[in-house]
Amino acid sequence: MPMEAQEDQFPTFLRYDNNTRKLIFKPEDTFLQGRIFYFTTVVKEKDSDSILYPYYCTVKIEGEAWEFLKNEVILDIVYNITEINKDSSGVLEFSRPVNMEWVE
Repeated sequence: MPMEAQEDQFPTFLRYDNNTRKLIFKPEDTFLQGRIFYFTTVVKEKDSDSILYPYYCTVKIEGEAWEFLKNEVILDIVYNITEINKDSSGVLEFSRPVNMEWVE
């Protein structure tokens, strides 16, 4: 459950695995560094609806906080996809040079 002091609804890098009964943290996004996340884990007694144990958690991602508009240069790039031939090949044409490292 998200905490009131947090701008996001829930940390996207956090999940619970029912099979292993573990919380899994995988903060892989660069934009998360330097941010603090708050959440509550509530443990409930198996045979009771009224006995609950809340645990208030804080997760701080190491690194310098990323300020998107301060650290990035935003360029408008127009692209065109050429007609795909019978071998399922085509070409992406960009209006300016593009660093293709982000393409998987």
